[in-house]
Amino acid sequence: MAAAPVGAAPVAAVRPELAACGLDWPLARGTVPGQIGGAGSAGHGMRWRGRGSKPGEPEQDHLTQRQGTRSPARLRRDIERPKMVNVTAADVKRLRELTGAGMMDCKKCLEEAAGDFDKAVELLRLKGAKDVTKRAQRVAANGLVAAEVVGTSTGVLLELNCETDFVAKNESFQQTAAEVMAAAVRSGVSDRLALLGAEVKPGTTVQQRIEEASVTIKEKVELGRFARLEGGYIASYLHKSDPSLPPTVGVLVQLDTDNPQLAKDLAQQVAAMRPAYVSEADVPAEVLEKERRIAEQITRDEGRPEKAIPRIVEGRLKSFLKDVALVEQAYVKDPKKAVKQLLTEAGANVRGFVRFKIGEA
Repeated sequence: MAAAPVGAAPVAAVRPELAACGLDWPLARGTVPGQIGGAGSAGHGMRWRGRGSKPGEPEQDHLTQRQGTRSPARLRRDIERPKMVNVTAADVKRLRELTGAGMMDCKKCLEEAAGDFDKAVELLRLKGAKDVTKRAQRVAANGLVAAEVVGTSTGVLLELNCETDFVAKNESFQQTAAEVMAAAVRSGVSDRLALLGAEVKPGTTVQQRIEEASVTIKEKVELGRFARLEGGYIASYLHKSDPSLPPTVGVLVQLDTDNPQLAKDLAQQVAAMRPAYVSEADVPAEVLEKERRIAEQITRDEGRPEKAIPRIVEGRLKSFLKDVALVEQAYVKDPKKAVKQLLTEAGANVRGFVRFKIGEA
């Protein structure tokens, strides 16, 4: 082999990564092997010659073809690029049925896993976990309210949220809500955090099931409010704001005596009139004091006589209580009658109620 001209460097010294791939630096016609540069080395006549070629012999590259003017870095990428596995539609369908993930996600993960189903499932789970993290900052202001009464003395009410009403009517979303409700009834838990840790099935908690649903549906899905009532006679009522959507308002009412019709009527009353408390006695003192201050300030701003202010303030407090206390409200089916009068006639008392509406805190 002829000696390299002064200033020329061996390929291994200049581009060791190319030498490791069995490639020499691009040689121009007439350049001595092992030498860099030469006339026309920057022109279109350059060729790539693999190890083993001798001067005067036909130049052959690593791919046994002329490479044109591709750069060494691009040539190396072409050589090292993994071959794509031929993923069939049947493979994608099988993975989709197995995981519930989207078609394109299944196809990409199968290609990345070189057709290995177990690895593809793992890749989908990792991708889903990243997507769930991204969705955590988004607002889930849609969804559904579900209620279930066990016998007549146990009632469960829960809210499952999503981002859009389109997903709220999705069968997969509604199935998730049904599974969460079943876990709530079966476990007997009484608060939201305990429900998230309850098992939907052996080895899978409610929290994990909700995260799986979020990956499949591609929206933020979360458990909203949760309540359980025990004892007495309990009835539920669910209301749909749109016939095409699942219920968005749910109510549980608890009476101290069995009275199915009265319980149903009161549940509808709570759904329509939105009371916050059962009776005046249940309104916190600080809430009453705040309302009293507001009523007094409004009355003074209206320029009412000083002597009349206490009477006017009391009247406004009574109006406030008729709005927020269930038994003080007018009965929606007969506005001339108060709810407390209805209860007296039936010989019953309200022990408690719960009302959830999607979009309300």
